[in-house]
Amino acid sequence: MRKPLLILSIVAVFLIILFSTMFSYIYNTNYYNKKYQQYGVYDRFTKEEALNATENLFGYFKSKNLLDMDFFNEQEASHLSDVKNLIQRAQQLYYVSVSLFWTVLVVMYLLNRKHFIKFFADMMFYSGAFAIALIVIFSLLYITTGFDFIFVKFHELFFTGNYAFNPATSNMKSLFSDAFFRDLSMRIFLITLLKAGLLTGAGYVFRAKQLHR
Repeated sequence: MRKPLLILSIVAVFLIILFSTMFSYIYNTNYYNKKYQQYGVYDRFTKEEALNATENLFGYFKSKNLLDMDFFNEQEASHLSDVKNLIQRAQQLYYVSVSLFWTVLVVMYLLNRKHFIKFFADMMFYSGAFAIALIVIFSLLYITTGFDFIFVKFHELFFTGNYAFNPATSNMKSLFSDAFFRDLSMRIFLITLLKAGLLTGAGYVFRAKQLHR
């Protein structure tokens, strides 16, 4: 029983780390503002126009308001509807992972209180190691194929053919260039890697203490 619970917790912790990091940036207006300045978005839109469109998009993804169809066209709206559905599925998976994490801890505690601390230490260590391994694999893929290849394959996998936009005419593409998503994805993976490293280190310390008892 211990091994299946450990595997479930490892997967759950990885998803919690990844999605919590992702959501902390997806709705981070300050981050968007910095990237808009970096990539010249304010050369095409005023700061107020760009940030208002961004806030409208945040509200749309959270189902708080309708999409601003004066700013986004129909093709962009179709794509953003798919993005919204993808984000909502990610949120659902995040909540399932959190619930699974706590369920595993409670079950393990009730089944074997004597070895609960060792289980918790193993969970931290292997969860961090698992996350690091996946990020290393992704990094090797990125180095081998490049961001553009991964970006296109991601859209082919999760979207319905409505993801090709002309930067010269698309307001959405002007706000969110490929470089924007490259930087965002790298930031998410780097922060996830840092969290995973800290988790592995903490797990290692706890495991060492348990061995010396």
